[in-house]
Amino acid sequence: MNFELDLTDERWDVRKEASDRQQVIEGRDYVRYVVSFKNSEYGVSIIKNYGSYGYDDDQWEIGLLKDGKLYDKLHRDFHLGDDVIGWLTDEEVKEWIEKFYSLYVLKEPKAVLRSEIARLQDELDELAYDTSCIVDRLNNAKEALNTLSNEFVEEALH
Repeated sequence: MNFELDLTDERWDVRKEASDRQQVIEGRDYVRYVVSFKNSEYGVSIIKNYGSYGYDDDQWEIGLLKDGKLYDKLHRDFHLGDDVIGWLTDEEVKEWIEKFYSLYVLKEPKAVLRSEIARLQDELDELAYDTSCIVDRLNNAKEALNTLSNEFVEEALH
């Protein structure tokens, strides 16, 4: 399990909190990074602990902070199903920090929107491909069923 994450950047401060020795012995290891954007009330909480989204896959969960508390409108701002985002790789964590910084600190929604449109287009392309595969499998199953039905009818008639 990797608990290290390099978030060094002059635009924000990073504080790392990690489990103490006793918690590790008891199997409750965790790490939390708190990124505080300079000259802003916003920041990001990044965690990996038992129960966080992605822990079993050695991935991260992040949440946007406002005034040190979880920002409960993240799902609305990014059309997500939750106020945290899970199952993120190290690189995806950094990408989300950049998006948050652009939108909430720099107030540059166009850059974030372009990024989100590209992400959603990729998801749509994946869904279209998955749907195409499912349709192909259904058509193959239908053909196989028709073949079996025809064989069964012919066998029953003879």
